[in-house]
Amino acid sequence: MSIANGDKVVVVGGGIVGLLTAYYAAKNGFSTHLVTLREFENSPSWMNAGYLASGFGSPIPEESLSKLLGLVLSNKSPVKISPTFFLKNIFPGGWVYEYFKSKEERERVDFLRAVRELSVTGSSLLRELIKETGIEPELNRNGILEVYLNASKLAEKEKLLKNSGRYFPVNFKMLTRDECLSLEPNLSERIAGGILFEEDSSVNPAKLMASLTKYLENSGFTKITYGRVVSLKVGNGRVEAALTDNGDRIFGEYFVVCAGMGSARVLESIGVKVSLAAGFGYSIMTEPVSAKMNRPVVGGEFRVATSQTSEGNLRAAGFFELREFPPKNLDKRYELLAAKAAEYIPFFRRLKIVKKNFGARPCTPHGLPNIGPIRFPNLFICAGHCRLGLTTGPATAKFLADLLSGKKSRYLDLLSPR
Repeated sequence: MSIANGDKVVVVGGGIVGLLTAYYAAKNGFSTHLVTLREFENSPSWMNAGYLASGFGSPIPEESLSKLLGLVLSNKSPVKISPTFFLKNIFPGGWVYEYFKSKEERERVDFLRAVRELSVTGSSLLRELIKETGIEPELNRNGILEVYLNASKLAEKEKLLKNSGRYFPVNFKMLTRDECLSLEPNLSERIAGGILFEEDSSVNPAKLMASLTKYLENSGFTKITYGRVVSLKVGNGRVEAALTDNGDRIFGEYFVVCAGMGSARVLESIGVKVSLAAGFGYSIMTEPVSAKMNRPVVGGEFRVATSQTSEGNLRAAGFFELREFPPKNLDKRYELLAAKAAEYIPFFRRLKIVKKNFGARPCTPHGLPNIGPIRFPNLFICAGHCRLGLTTGPATAKFLADLLSGKKSRYLDLLSPR
């Protein structure tokens, strides 16, 4: 990559999508300026499972109205919606209303194929980036193993994967209980069987974020300003600057808002409304353990994603909770997550929890991110990846960078914020 010296692209937001957008824009010859918060303790980009889930990933859970109503009252479901959020968003214009309204759209073949292609392309691009930049995010290419305690649930997932194959190929291998235990001896003997997604991989999300940020900062391709963008300044029919809480005024030719849930707040400062809901997820990390996991393991019934760091710490991440603000009693979420992880990996319950985090994934009602120009000719959005930010983020960031360079894509209409 040569040092960019073209027009300046101001990227608002330093999560994984923002970092990738800055990277690909610089690669396309743009001078880039990234504006991001320095604090990252409870950011979905830092605390997610780290899965490049091109095989089994889906942006948002698919729930019927009757089931979603049940989730309002549920305390232990992996998918939950707060009563306040539900009641505020069930009417026309609300997120829940738009979610049900877009049901047919989410079931269209072009939608399903787009999710799959963005996932496969994004996973491949991130692996290429890791090789090209020389960063060390603990890439594990042994696949992802999804296991089930209930044989009927495993059969349901197999049927779903086979049906999906009518629209796009999904490479998976069904495994018996003994085959799963052979691959991962530390699994519970209660499991009924599993599915190996051999093409999937994983990284340590915290190390990916830290190493990619450092790479951009030290390589001369991207200037980084730390601060929160509070508003955009508009003049002569264009965005002229991003204004931060530190009093900085970041001027540029193009502005790309990649601030996750903060994207709605930034755009609202100039009268632009985007429909994003916070899908809260939680993660815990244990003390190091000598026992080794060969690959990430997903607990199928409860969607608990587990993995291990190179230092031996076990990490568990999961749950999807639609709500406006973090719950008051976070410890209950962490305790439930640890308990569910232990159902699949028993020794998890013996380990001390040394780190707890939560993050708010930015989710659109229809499940696909908003990518493209919005309101002004030099203003773009790249946000709304929900549960697939790490997987689809590289593909959408490259798509956005190519769009800035004048290149078109067949995804232009499908992903357009319009």
